[in-house]
Amino acid sequence: MNKSLTFIISIIFILHAHLVIAQDESKESESEQEESSAAESSVTNSATAPAASVSGAIEGNPIISMLREGRSLEEIKQAIATFGLAGLQDKALKYGVDKDPNLSVEDLALTASLSASIQDAFDALTSEQWYKESYQTALVEAASLAGELLIDRTITDTKDLPSSINITTFTDNRYNVAFIHLLSKYGAIGSSSSDSIVTDILGTDLTTELSGNANVSDKSLFSYLPYLSSYSGGPTLSEDNIPSDLNIPLSNVSLAPGNVITIGSASAPSEIDVSEHLESAQSSAENYKVYTIGAAKDININGNVTFENDNDVEDHALVIAAADNFKLNFDSQDVKRKIVYEGSNLALAAGNKDEDSMYLINTEINTGGNLAVGSLGTLNMTTVDLIVGTGGNNSDPDNIYLFASEVININGLNFTGGNVNDIYMAAKTINLTNVNFPATSNVSLNSELGKPNFTGQLPGHINFTNVKHGLTTLSESSFANGDFISETGSVKLGKL
Repeated sequence: MNKSLTFIISIIFILHAHLVIAQDESKESESEQEESSAAESSVTNSATAPAASVSGAIEGNPIISMLREGRSLEEIKQAIATFGLAGLQDKALKYGVDKDPNLSVEDLALTASLSASIQDAFDALTSEQWYKESYQTALVEAASLAGELLIDRTITDTKDLPSSINITTFTDNRYNVAFIHLLSKYGAIGSSSSDSIVTDILGTDLTTELSGNANVSDKSLFSYLPYLSSYSGGPTLSEDNIPSDLNIPLSNVSLAPGNVITIGSASAPSEIDVSEHLESAQSSAENYKVYTIGAAKDININGNVTFENDNDVEDHALVIAAADNFKLNFDSQDVKRKIVYEGSNLALAAGNKDEDSMYLINTEINTGGNLAVGSLGTLNMTTVDLIVGTGGNNSDPDNIYLFASEVININGLNFTGGNVNDIYMAAKTINLTNVNFPATSNVSLNSELGKPNFTGQLPGHINFTNVKHGLTTLSESSFANGDFISETGSVKLGKL
């Protein structure tokens, strides 16, 4: 595989790794902890120390237990307001208050209000053979954090961006490993195979802190390359065939998280400034940065959206990524939309492995540097214009990388304007219809078999229907002697 093609694969892996290294730095203030101490004590003590002489019905009533413990009416009212009479008993028993005296009313209140999908992830994790009851507190804390981060968001302006998080924001008391295992069960890190990857990297002790984990501390993105093949289904990569400028410290990788994220509005243009997250590296590779707007579920982009950045030097990447589906202009396909990144490198990605994981429809995508678009399932593109290399006063030619683990389906693709140099595509099967490659571009197409086909669509092949390179319509004769070579460019075919 061409070394440059690994850029898109690396970016796809990077964006999902964000959720592996992400953590919230917020802590309760001392005053908040003092205010909650009475409530914590009221529920945990009442649920763990029923009087031995009472009947089963009374013994199982946490309100009676609270009275017997001498709790005040205000404490009892707070517990009832939090859970309701029936919910107080149910949640206390289900989530281990009777087993773990460290759980608080606040812990249980948030756990009781978790979304169904987080609840399912919670239950799935407790069903693991290696799960221990001593992990209960860590898991409730992890569910609490997931409830804070994994919320639906709509971003139409800079102020709508959530606070970014990264490896440097780890705290010492938020049970990071439990949080990542929960994300894996939630589906925010990838397919079911991600469970084994998380276990391999972090182990199964949910009470440990990620900030002190030997497999995470002081690491760069290169450190996770051995897990790429298992995660994406793609090739195994090493430091030898990855550009050195992708050796980015984890401390330089940040995430703006959400559950389902909607970007832009069909009714008005949106301008979103990411300058503060992707400042100049001052010509130092150790300062290169990656900033991801990352959804644990879906990304939906509507309307015309401009991502502003005063830094147009190619020392960073803006990544917009969904662990599930990515849809650009899916809901208003009859109106052409424009996505612009005024900085340099831009990556769009979807983690779902299904055939509907990624759609780019009737859209112009314009970025100052390189463009990477990838799906761990199928990449579907219809009536799309791609423009790259528009950043800076004297921008060098830049590259376009399109990747899918399964299939690339393209019907209508142009490379208008801009300053494109190389175009790379890789998937098990590539279906190209009505595609116009620039005459000066060098195109690399890689499929499972690496063979061209001009009749129908054959699995494993690179299937051509009305595909041009410059003014030449590509046909069987174009590849009679191997690759297509012109005076100004080329189209080369290869195997994955």
